[in-house]
Amino acid sequence: MRLEVLGGHLCFVETDVNFRSNVWTVKEYGEPSSWTHIYEIEKPCTSARYYKPLTFSNDSKKLVLEEALKELWQEVLEAVISRVFQDEKDLI
Repeated sequence: MRLEVLGGHLCFVETDVNFRSNVWTVKEYGEPSSWTHIYEIEKPCTSARYYKPLTFSNDSKKLVLEEALKELWQEVLEAVISRVFQDEKDLI
């Protein structure tokens, strides 16, 4: 379990024993009922044990995740992951 910041909001990431990850975000601080489940990765396409949410795409339909030093897209509605780049050398 980890706390992260996503889109300026506090988010909670839980990963179960099967490495399924769930991300929850809070929209209104101090209001427990404002926690919202954003997405779940049921079966990772990689060997990563966890993902760190970084930001949403401009249309908010994709979520950029960090897997160690690798960037991935998470299709928010379709739970599909695709690799953006393999490692840091791909950024250049």
